Formats: sequence, C-alpha cells, structure tokens
Amino acid sequence: MTWREWIRTVEVEPSLYAADFANLGEQVDVLLRCGARVFHFDVGDGHFVEPITMGPIVLQWIAPLVHGMDGALDCHLMVDNPLRHFPQIAEAGGDSVTFHYEVVEDVPGTIAAAREHGLQVGVAFNPESEPEEVAEVAGDADLVLCM
Repeated sequence: MTWREWIRTVEVEPSLYAADFANLGEQVDVLLRCGARVFHFDVGDGHFVEPITMGPIVLQWIAPLVHGMDGALDCHLMVDNPLRHFPQIAEAGGDSVTFHYEVVEDVPGTIAAAREHGLQVGVAFNPESEPEEVAEVAGDADLVLCM
C-alpha cells in the first residue's frame, strides 16, 4: 500500500508514549498481532514540550519488530528544531515525521528537508494557530494534525 492509500484509510495509531517501557517490545508485538500497523512515536525535547521522551535509540530497537510485520512508525516531533532530528529518525527506522508549524519559519523548506531523508511528512498545529495559515504553507505535506 502506498503512503497516499494508507493515509486515506481509517487507522488507529497506538501511541508508544503510553507504553510500559519495561515491556515495550512485548507490548508492540501484542499490538501488531491485534492488527495495529502504524505506531505514533512521540519525541519530546524538554523545550517545546516539558518532558523529554523517547528518541532514536528506542526507535532503532523497535523499528525491526514493527517493519517485520509491515508496520510503520510515525514520529511526532514535539521539539524546537525538527530539522536537527530528521537524519537520526530516518537512520533509526522512522517512516514519517510530523513537526509543529509553530516552531519552523519555512514550512515548505522543512517538508522538503524531511523528504531528502526519505521520510513522509506531516505538519501539526496547536488549536491557537489559524488553520488557514497552516493550510497555506502545508500543501506539500502528507498529513496535517491538529493537536
């Protein structure tokens, strides 16, 4: 299934942020066996959002398990500088990145930079942002996420 076909389907994306990290591999395996195929992988830097969350080190260990069952890892970058994270996310096995509109000056350029690393791209925005402003600059994104 292509990315465009997938994005137009109804899909429940379990958030790995809610997992028990002592049993992460086992919990991902259970979700895969139950039919989950896309996993929401939150990356927080302690600046844009307060908690520091998972990152490429965790991603590299679960990516083979998820990809082995034809799954995908959608990495939600809740960070001040998403460009900095694209190479590491791609190398660790991320399939897509969703970055926040509020933290970048050049949304189309940021989308293009993610694609240079072979990533699909989403643009997230907070409810305080004007949807029309986001729509003007996020046309090349694969998805738009309102938080």
